[in-house]
Amino acid sequence: LLSGLPVSVPGAWAYRGAWALLFSAINALWMVMLFVSLLRRYLQVALVFAGGMAAAVALAALAPPSWGPAGPVFGYGVGHALAAAGLMALSLAAFPPAPAPKPWATIEAYLRKRGALVLSGAFYYLGHWADKFAFWISRGTPVDGTPFALYERYDLSVYLAGLVLVPGLVYFTVWTETGVASSIRRFLRIVGRGAVDDIAEARDRLRGEVFGELKSLVLFQLLFSAAAVAWLLRSPGEEATVTIVALGGAMLQLALMASINVLYYFELQGRALAAASVFLVLNALAFPPLAETFRALSPGLGYLASAAFANLLALLLLAQALPSTDRALFLRAVKR
Repeated sequence: LLSGLPVSVPGAWAYRGAWALLFSAINALWMVMLFVSLLRRYLQVALVFAGGMAAAVALAALAPPSWGPAGPVFGYGVGHALAAAGLMALSLAAFPPAPAPKPWATIEAYLRKRGALVLSGAFYYLGHWADKFAFWISRGTPVDGTPFALYERYDLSVYLAGLVLVPGLVYFTVWTETGVASSIRRFLRIVGRGAVDDIAEARDRLRGEVFGELKSLVLFQLLFSAAAVAWLLRSPGEEATVTIVALGGAMLQLALMASINVLYYFELQGRALAAASVFLVLNALAFPPLAETFRALSPGLGYLASAAFANLLALLLLAQALPSTDRALFLRAVKR
């Protein structure tokens, strides 16, 4: 379904099936990656992921020529599926599943209690895709044989920016989340048994540690983004400009993702929802009309600005909440 080959072309269905496999495997891999940070088995996770990616490249390269273009795509998809299956096996071994009593009632109760959490996640991802959908609708070129459209001037830049972002995503999963969780755990131990002065000191230290982790993430990713910009500037032009804008937007969205996740750690889902809502509204409703009005502007500027405003709001809301973290914990304990 993801291939532009007409159905009448020999091997078209095999090619489409291979792309469907790759698409499904990548999505499954991203979903399971949300959970592997809980395992704290970093070497095993790294080995499984590296093994799956090595298998993907090897199977794509060794695909029989008689399979046509479907062979490499199929091999690449199988490698991703192996990585997803391996990580899922690690997750299930660490957290064995148990049947939930009255699953629909459980889901309904969770949505009532954690509705802001669900909406903030949905708004964040919709915000990421909003301007892409707008460009596909307004400027996209239809792909033969499919209901999809492409806007190559922007799509390739977004894809390359996503690749450059991989080191930052790995850093966030392995170091940033771990560092923030460790800082919160140390703070909670002091809140549970420390004196007032000790709690105040720990609260100030927690604020410095949390923002320090976010700063380290941004600086780490900045190395790779700056290297990509330097490489693009060797051949300056319109395409390079669009890609540089996409790189900036992707980096700011990475910072937004990290800020929202930190808000989750402090159970500030309402504030996370506010930041995600700003991201969605700006990138879906505010900037796409401006992009159509001022077509000379580089695609992606609205995405960059939306991520910047939303991230600034998330950081301000986090900074506002941290000084009263100990009081919020106390009030939550009293309610329970």
